[in-house]
Amino acid sequence: MEEKLNMGVKGHLTLTLINGDDKEVVYDDHNALVPNYKNIVRRALGGQTGYFIDNVIANKLGSPLANTPIINVEYIALTDNEVKFTARFSQASFNDTLDEVKLNSVNGGDFSIVSGLSILKDNLTSLQVDWTLKIINQ
Repeated sequence: MEEKLNMGVKGHLTLTLINGDDKEVVYDDHNALVPNYKNIVRRALGGQTGYFIDNVIANKLGSPLANTPIINVEYIALTDNEVKFTARFSQASFNDTLDEVKLNSVNGGDFSIVSGLSILKDNLTSLQVDWTLKIINQ
């Protein structure tokens, strides 16, 4: 008997600037995945070493400003189909305006990209990235 797995993945990104006790959400929206996400999932399911989501990249005009590792992975308890990745760019990571962020696998490449941003992160501010992926039936 053959069983088909008809699934897709939807993303949601929240970016929060943090300065001491002050927190400001500067982006909170759904996002699309890049076609390469299927390659990363396929290789991860096959157990290929290094094919997991492990960092976030901040870009300006297509060039990396900084990258930071995923510091927490949360499997959301209320559902069985969501996972949230959290990363944080430190105060010293960069002092510039980012226009793009990428959820990335070092070995597999980009999983998801959000472009068209204009977010100033100075050296007094850290930037928290919360990227939630939801598996959906198609």
